[in-house]
Amino acid sequence: MKNFALFVFFCLVVVTIRASDDLAALSDEFDDAASQADWLRLNDVEGWHADQLETWDVNTSRPGHMRLMPYTSAWYDDLRGVLVHKNITGDFVVTTRMQIGSRTDMTLAPSRLFSLAGIFIHDPRGITSAAPTPAATEPVWPPAAHGSDWAPDTDNYVFLSYGSAGNVGTWQYEVKTTVNGDSTLYYDDSGVPDSNTVELQLVKVGNTVVVMRRHPGGNWIVENRYPNAAHDLPEFGETLQVGITAYTDWGNIGSDYWDGGNPETQFHHNYSVLDGAAMNPDLIVDVDYFRFNRPSPELTEEMLQALGTSFNPANGQSTAFDLPSTGAGMYLGDQVAVIPELSSVTLMLLSGISFVIWKIKKR
Repeated sequence: MKNFALFVFFCLVVVTIRASDDLAALSDEFDDAASQADWLRLNDVEGWHADQLETWDVNTSRPGHMRLMPYTSAWYDDLRGVLVHKNITGDFVVTTRMQIGSRTDMTLAPSRLFSLAGIFIHDPRGITSAAPTPAATEPVWPPAAHGSDWAPDTDNYVFLSYGSAGNVGTWQYEVKTTVNGDSTLYYDDSGVPDSNTVELQLVKVGNTVVVMRRHPGGNWIVENRYPNAAHDLPEFGETLQVGITAYTDWGNIGSDYWDGGNPETQFHHNYSVLDGAAMNPDLIVDVDYFRFNRPSPELTEEMLQALGTSFNPANGQSTAFDLPSTGAGMYLGDQVAVIPELSSVTLMLLSGISFVIWKIKKR
């Protein structure tokens, strides 16, 4: 009876701790191919019927990883790219580790403009029939006249990605915010070593978002916080699509599909699979894990807003800024997964359980 009572007590403690973080169960270590079915695709949710991933699998191409290998595609203004996601309501922290590289040699940086992968948060648009009906491969316009419920100037998202941006063959990160289809981005290599491996973290508390990165052998770097003087934060709803993006080969998109912000050509990109001979996608992504957590209740917006950042809105430049050990830094980076101190209510509950077990043992 004594051993059984102690076992019950231990189980209740574990359940109580886990119940304090309802998002943790959504995390994926990618060691089971069946978990692929737990992920959603924006291509399917919005009804584009144009799969921009040439390869997408879990624990198959590489054991213990999710692999993404995109066709030529992009996220910019009204261009819609790849998003593998889960729906998250309320505040959250997401953390991932990825290896990103060229199709010819994954240890090398991609050889095509803006070929990167990373963490992406997207405001659901409520559209389900975005592609033209009947299906079309040629440009059509306007969308509504062709059975589509998509409209330009409706995309809202934030992401932090890693790969090659504006300087092909070199390791860089890119940060982008898009507000009602109007994108603002920057890319840099501050604090970036010669490595295809990166850890990324994004936290949302209230109306504040912070993006961070860590490179092998280094500390967590606070890259940016939104909103700031140079970047607006979209007016997100309570539930967001949170997950992984991968995109590549801007050289074959910029003039033909973005076309200076032309909504008609961007719409064509969004319902097309650009896999022709003229396309040159160059990106493979292996995601080691993707972890969801609730932020500590001790982490406030004010603490996030007090964080220094690598990006300086005054001059548009980035200088790597390490996550401090105080303030918000006590609840971010590697501290996110630390079991928080139990609340007074929880302690009272456990005390009551202990008393019951003591009574059982006395019998």
